[in-house]
Amino acid sequence: MIINVAEVRLCLKSFDFKNLFREHLGWDNHNAQLEIPVNNETISLNAIAQKRGFVAFVCEGHIPERATRLKIDHQITKSAREHFVIYADKAKGQQVWQWVRREQGKPLASREHRFDTRQSGDPLIQRLAQIAVDMEEEENITIVDVAGKARAAFDVDKVTKKFYERFKTEHAAFLKQIKGFPKPVKIGGKDEPHPDLQWYTSLMLNRLMFVYL
Repeated sequence: MIINVAEVRLCLKSFDFKNLFREHLGWDNHNAQLEIPVNNETISLNAIAQKRGFVAFVCEGHIPERATRLKIDHQITKSAREHFVIYADKAKGQQVWQWVRREQGKPLASREHRFDTRQSGDPLIQRLAQIAVDMEEEENITIVDVAGKARAAFDVDKVTKKFYERFKTEHAAFLKQIKGFPKPVKIGGKDEPHPDLQWYTSLMLNRLMFVYL
């Protein structure tokens, strides 16, 4: 499925997860709330979308420490074994997308991707494109298929992480060399490159890498 990169980027930067999943990734409506007791406090999570029982949860406010996030994830599995958790601190402009790999006979492996609204978000957008579901898939897709998409998108090793870091650096440098696009836009009170310029930069880098490979 081809996603609208500019629109997805705006959803991420504005913390509009419902619109992101439902309008751009092809997931279904889901409204539920979980109250998770952990470390002598109660953490609230809202389910904002699902696809064949694979649920996307959002936890708003201060982002807990990694150890606490793992405890929260363990509790969530009692309600939805297959899931994402998006920890969203809108005040600081930060997100942590968490997915945990579960394989029989192997220890749990938490995979997390951080996003800051000051960033382009291209590495995360590329991952989200992999969990998108188009109309042709809709009729036959199962939770196993959705889980497979999630694994392909988020279960990456250190080599891939290094690639994304290098891609981000090269993207920022290349973006500054491109002329002729509209002026920067105000996002969260800060000047950010125009979405069309960010999209075009990613497109050209992807094409160059394809030619190189």
